[in-house]
Amino acid sequence: MISRIRSFVTLLILLGCMGTVAAHDPSRTESSQAPKTIGICHIVDNTPGWPTGELRVPNMIEPAGSVENYYHQRTHIRLPNVEGRVTILQPPKYGTLKAVDGVVGGYEYLPSSPTHAGKDRASFLVEIGSYTVKAMYVFHVLTSGVGDRPEDITAICGPKGDMWTIVNGSQRP
Repeated sequence: MISRIRSFVTLLILLGCMGTVAAHDPSRTESSQAPKTIGICHIVDNTPGWPTGELRVPNMIEPAGSVENYYHQRTHIRLPNVEGRVTILQPPKYGTLKAVDGVVGGYEYLPSSPTHAGKDRASFLVEIGSYTVKAMYVFHVLTSGVGDRPEDITAICGPKGDMWTIVNGSQRP
C-alpha cells in the first residue's frame, strides 16, 4: 500500500514538473466554481508624445484571458479550451474601449485626453464553457510610463496584486 502511495506521489510530482494543471471537472457544480466576480488592476500608459492611432500594447486587455489566468493562478483550474464570449457591462468613464483587430475579445483602453491620469473602471461579463465571471477592471492611468516589475505593480495596485476576488460586491479601489 505504501509503495502505491509513493508511486502515485511520484507520478503527481512528475506531472507537476511537466506543467500539467488540473483540468475542468464537469461534475463540479456551478456553486463550487467560485469566484463569480474578480477584480483586475491594469496599468495604462498615457505618456505624452505617443503617435495617435498607434496601439499601446500595455493598454490592451483581454478579459477572457484575464479570467483564464485568474483561475489558473488562484484555483489551479484550467478552463475549457474554447473561445470565451466577452460582453461589456459598464464602459469606462474617463476613456474608451477600442476593439483590437485580430484579437477576439481584446480591447485597447484609450484615455479621454493625452494628459489624463488617475483611476477608471470598466466591467465585463466573461463566459467560458460553463463558467460565467464578472471581470471588473480598475485602470490606473499614468502619464509617466508604465512599470511592469512586481514592485511597481505592488506600489500601484496594492498588496492584493493585479487580481483579486470580489466578495459580496466589496472591492478595493
